[in-house]
Amino acid sequence: MEKLSEVDEAYVVTIGDTAIVGMKYASQYQGQLDDRLKKMVLTRIQTVDKTITKAAVTDNAALTTGIQALAESLKSASSLDDVNDKAEEILRQLTVYGG
Repeated sequence: MEKLSEVDEAYVVTIGDTAIVGMKYASQYQGQLDDRLKKMVLTRIQTVDKTITKAAVTDNAALTTGIQALAESLKSASSLDDVNDKAEEILRQLTVYGG
């Protein structure tokens, strides 16, 4: 994903047409997670994957760490069921933007 100037790091896991995004702000960014930033994140994701129509975006440190761990576990997962269960658990804690 092309870098947004507001974001230092972002971790993305997808479930169907929804991207779950955990992010850490760049040190110079003084704003907050608002609809403008969520739309920018969704737009960037859609440049990579047109099937994504919604994004659940968080800047919560604990949730971002969970999303990062989930993204890492996808690299070596033998079963997607466990990964999907964990992703859905995180998704239930977030508000979905778009769709």
